[in-house]
Order: sequence, then structure tokens, then C-alpha cells
Amino acid sequence: MPGGVTRQRGEPQSIRTPGCRRISEKQLYTDMHEGGMVSSRVAVIGAGPGGLAAALLLAAQGYEVEIFEARSEIGGRNGRLKLGEYSFDIGPTFFLMPHLLEEVFTRAGLLMSDYLTLKRLDPMYQLVFPDGTRFAPRDSFENMHKALGELSPDDANAFPRYYDYMDRKLNAILPILARPYMRYSDLVSVDLLKATPYLRPERSLAGELKSFFKDERTQLSFGFQAKYLGMSPYKCPSLFSILNFIEQKYGVWHPVGGLNQIPKALAQAATDLGAKVHLDSPVTKLNISGRSIESIEVGGTKRSFDHYVVNADLMDFLTKTTTEADRKRYSDKRIREMKYSCSTFMMYLGIDTTVDLPHHTVLFSNDYKRYLSQISDNGELPDDPSLYICNASITDPTLAPKGKSAIYVLSPVSNLQIGTTDWHSEQQRYRQMLLRTIRERLGIDLAAHIEEERIIDPLAWRDEFNVMNGAVFSIAHTLDQLLIWRPRNKFEEYDNMYLVGGSTHPGSGLPTIFQSARIATDLITSQQVATV
Repeated sequence: MPGGVTRQRGEPQSIRTPGCRRISEKQLYTDMHEGGMVSSRVAVIGAGPGGLAAALLLAAQGYEVEIFEARSEIGGRNGRLKLGEYSFDIGPTFFLMPHLLEEVFTRAGLLMSDYLTLKRLDPMYQLVFPDGTRFAPRDSFENMHKALGELSPDDANAFPRYYDYMDRKLNAILPILARPYMRYSDLVSVDLLKATPYLRPERSLAGELKSFFKDERTQLSFGFQAKYLGMSPYKCPSLFSILNFIEQKYGVWHPVGGLNQIPKALAQAATDLGAKVHLDSPVTKLNISGRSIESIEVGGTKRSFDHYVVNADLMDFLTKTTTEADRKRYSDKRIREMKYSCSTFMMYLGIDTTVDLPHHTVLFSNDYKRYLSQISDNGELPDDPSLYICNASITDPTLAPKGKSAIYVLSPVSNLQIGTTDWHSEQQRYRQMLLRTIRERLGIDLAAHIEEERIIDPLAWRDEFNVMNGAVFSIAHTLDQLLIWRPRNKFEEYDNMYLVGGSTHPGSGLPTIFQSARIATDLITSQQVATV
């Protein structure tokens, strides 16, 4: 497709949504609405990718949709940061499974290629190990097999077995991530039964990889993706070994202009279909009547809708907009005691020269397991951090002036629930440590070329972005906080409230967030049909 996604041979057009009945007859809803047969006003709270995808799908079905965003720009953690002439993604920089986003546009009767242009990256990224070895994973079986042979011949021999197993596992797991879990009886399903042999709850992601690969570098290469969920591969459920395979099967993509163009495209498409976006409009209160939201308060004004789709960080949102008396299942105590993902320390650097790094680089600490224990168990400030560098301007010249670079540096750190770091006093020291690590390990002196700079630490995630405990990947993806045990897409507390985004099922990450939008909107539309 010109300007859109270029597919590889055999790549699926879409992934179906088992268990969620797709309602495709837009005219049915239009006729029912015009005839006064159904209520159809929806408030979407939060203009992140999940909220905007839900708004687009609902607007396409004829619902009257209004989106309320607390910040002055759309996107939330998927938004854009401008520093002078430099442009950065605030949060996500890896885009996986673009066909899921394409399906959102298709279900709305639109072409994604009219709103978004994507580039596929190959190699997908560069990994730098403590011994100085550099490894550039590829996104096809043949090329990955060859690259792995140069890193570890023994592991290259095991790769076909790994690939075949992961292909079967992914096909078994995807259907259970694409359906809602509203009651315990939903756990008894053909999809879940087929996936059961691959779940292995007794095994961690790292443990599963050890059953295939001997070289620790290979294990790190296929396991660091646990950080996409804000978790350690040594504690992350083996279910999520699919993350690396998703990269290999579907590729790593970059939208021209940055991943912040995804919410921009969704917002434009939703408004094209009649949705309204209100910026600088934080929802400050939910007015509860029985088991329903009666109205929301925005700027001191009460606004009433039939359905409410919440895309905010759920735990932060509940504590700020409701009283504990209005919450039976999610008491303040329960919210405090939930398990949360790690946080991140971010540096956005406008560099006055061209930086010789690929689009994505991951730099592993000398003792990765110790580093993860420091941030996940002990709440300590790491003394030998791992970090990730995004040099997107080497692929996308729209992000920085000619001859210059927009550099994004991320280091996972403890969330504020367990962290002991005083970020007011330690921010600059940690900044200097990261810059020194880049200089010593990669031979690149960024500090001497900084023109623009912004830092976002865990305190800023909490206070500026309204993220509970600064846990940027939301509540942790532990087994007791997945599926039916994660806040449900049709929220347990209030009958007319629906959840999208990383706080709900299926979890954090753009592909699963788009799935959450599809699940939630299907629940709204199927309920609407059932009432007429």
C-alpha cells in the first residue's frame, strides 16, 4: 500500500477477535439512534492510543463521542515532546504488529495509509553486551538464523526448534489476549484450553529461554523484551516469551514523524467521523449513583453520558476522581498493595551533530541480573545501569535539523512504590552516570554536543503524567494480575464504565492496547444491541 504498511509474504491481513462479536452494520446503529431506540452518547476519558482507538470505532458505529484529555496535546505517554527544532516520542518508540492498528481503521471503514506512513526496520535494533559484542537481530527466519550463527553457532542450531515452538505458542496465545474476561466462567473456553500447554505458570521467561539456548547473550537478546512490560525476564511469566517472536514474525516499525503520529492519526480519523476532542479538560470527579456513573465533572461542569470509556492510568484516576466509599473492590488499601511495573528515567537530547548509532540500541549492564534486582527488588538507584538509546532521526529526518540528531535515552529504574531514591537530589548524578556510560561503552560523547535537553524521572511520571507510583507500564503483568485478575474491560465497579489501555486486559504495549479498545467497544455495542 503506498504510504502505508508494506507486508511480507504470508503476513496475515488481520487477527480475528474470538469471543467478541463484531458489529459491522453502522447503519443499524444509526437507524436505532435516530429512532430513539438506544442511548448512544459516550465520554472517552484520556486521549491516549487506547482511548482514541475506542473513540474511532464508536464514532464509526454512529455513537456521539466526546474525548476529554487533561493535557494540552493528545497522546499521553504516546505523545510528542518538542524541544526547539527537535521532536521526540515521549514514551513508546518500538511499533509492533501494525496490522492490529490497521484493523482498527478497517473496521471504521477507513484506510490507515491515508493517515499514517510506516517504515520497517531491518536490522530491528542493536544489542551491546558487557563483553563488547554487538548483535543486530533481523526480522526474518533466514536472516536471524544467519546473524545468530555469528553470535553463537550452538544457539543457531537450536533456533529452528525455538522458532517452530514459538510460532505454535503465538498462534495459541493471541486468541486469549483478544477476548474479554468478565467472569470466572470465561476461563473455561476452547481458546484457553488450547493455550494451556504453552502457559507454564511455574516457569519464568528466562527459564523458558534457557530450555532452548545456552549462551547468556542469546538469552538476553530474546528476553530483554520483558522490559516492554516493565518487568524482569527472571520474574516475568513465560507467557511473554512471545514478545521477541512477535518482533521476528511481524517486524519492528517506525511511523514517519514518530510513534506520536499514531494517536494523531487516530484523533484525526475519529474527528473525521464526528468525534469531538477537548484538550486541557481533566475529568476531576465521577459522580456515582448506585452501580453507575451518573456524570463526570470537567472544569466545574457536570456532563452526563450513557457510557464512559476510561483511558487514564486507572489506579491514579480512581484515587483522584472517586471516594473510597464509592469503590467496593478497589479500596485505597488494595490499590496501594497492587504490584506495579518499574519506572523509567528519560533524557531527551537535541544533539548538534550526527550521532553514529542505529535507530535502536540496547546497552546491557555488566551484571544484568544484579541491575534488575536493584530496581525490581531493592528499590536502589543502579550503579551500573542498563539503558536504551533511540536515534530515530537517522531513519526519519523530520525529527531533527539537517546534520543534527534527536537522541532519546531511557534507563529502567524503580517505581516510587518501592524506590528509595530522592530524585530531587539524585537526578543530575544519574544523568551524568548515563552520559558517562554511553561515552565509555560506545565511544560517543553526547554531553559535549547537547543543544536541547529535557529529563523525565519517576516523580515527573507521577506528577505531570498522572501515573500511579510513576509506574509507566502500569500495574505489573504478574500471573495474579492477568486475564480475569486484571481490571476488566467492562469495569467491575460501575456498569457503564469501560476500560482501555495498559491498566486493563490484555495489558501494556501498543498492540494489546489496540486490542483493549476493540474488546471494550465490542462490549458496548453488543450490550446496546441486547437492550433493543
